[in-house]
Amino acid sequence: KIQAGRINKAEEAHLSCVAPPIPPLQHSNMSSDEEVFQGLLKIQAIVESPVFNKWRAAFVDKHCISFSFEDENKLEYTELHDDYAEGIEDLLEENLPKEFSMESFMGALPAYLEGPGKEKEETGRAVTLLLGISDFPQFKDMMLYEKQQREEAASAPSVPPLLSAKAEVIQVEELLDLCAKLSIQDGTPDGWQTILNKPDMKCEQKLVEEEKRSSKSECYMRFAMTTGVNYKECLDMFLYYGERRKMWDTNYQSHTVLNGGDLYADEEVLLEVNVNYGTLVHMMGLPKSMTIKVIKKHDFPKPGMLTFASMGWDVTNNCPDTKSKLAALKTGTISPHPTDPSKGVMHSLSLSNTGAIPKWGLSLLMSTFAPQMLKGMEGRYIQHIRKKNLTVDLTPEGLKRRPPGQMEPVLVEK
Repeated sequence: KIQAGRINKAEEAHLSCVAPPIPPLQHSNMSSDEEVFQGLLKIQAIVESPVFNKWRAAFVDKHCISFSFEDENKLEYTELHDDYAEGIEDLLEENLPKEFSMESFMGALPAYLEGPGKEKEETGRAVTLLLGISDFPQFKDMMLYEKQQREEAASAPSVPPLLSAKAEVIQVEELLDLCAKLSIQDGTPDGWQTILNKPDMKCEQKLVEEEKRSSKSECYMRFAMTTGVNYKECLDMFLYYGERRKMWDTNYQSHTVLNGGDLYADEEVLLEVNVNYGTLVHMMGLPKSMTIKVIKKHDFPKPGMLTFASMGWDVTNNCPDTKSKLAALKTGTISPHPTDPSKGVMHSLSLSNTGAIPKWGLSLLMSTFAPQMLKGMEGRYIQHIRKKNLTVDLTPEGLKRRPPGQMEPVLVEK
């Protein structure tokens, strides 16, 4: 057992307060789905705790330098993977209820995930770690990813290409135009790699042209989704910020408008947004609090469409935030479905460093986490907003119907 896996009494006391207590598990054979679900929640609380994150960060910092990008798997890698798995198991064993049987829990988990757990968003966050503990390729990819992030940070130019206001305008406009063009183009352009291809969702990526890259792993990430809600509902679901958003977006926590003005009518707005995407995504670099600039263009590239851009923003220097590990700049379009007025279509195009994310992480994000999150949002929006006729109108015509001095949008006219 490795020394890094041990925690002191103060940390144990803190960990015991991380999550609310769960009912004692009455049967060691995990006889009910609720027992499995409650076990997952307890494990998730441990994995998301400061104690676990401190341990994991220390382990990675200490050992990622030992890994190389060569195909050969050294004996040292296997030994470190064993230490990593044992350290995780120690933390779980020390902090789960004594009557909790990990062996019977893992035995019951597959059937639960194929059954009621398949539709629960909470499930994916906890089970990711459990299924990855014994997977050596995932462990090696994680260590290489962390090593590459450190190497790129150390070799980053002192004046990043996006620091000038002129460069920012050029790049945003260029990406907006490219996104708009791709949104009305059929088929897959040359050079794009398909990550996800489902009837209502498609995701592709492509390396940015070498002369334009801000890092060697910078990619275009293209995503297309047919929604089960109409155009006005899409605008509301994706672009509304406020307390009612929590009814459909479980990741949204809160926001603050930093530059004043009209959040919905202004073409540009600066926001601080607090989010929680769960353990997997935050472990790969997405912060829980982000300052973003949002730009909107109505009736572009065609009448009745909205094109928008968002990017991390450095308030101190009033420029794009070049330190973002994931999407530093993202553009998108929202449009009515071409044949079904009850549906909408959303395209997005972003610049990201996902070229450096391990294949297992990117595949999991795009094939499991992202669709689950988006479809979950859509289902909750239909249940809590559409069925109660609470959709607000964020179209230019709808915003004009607001009473003088009112910032909050009005309901869609029936």
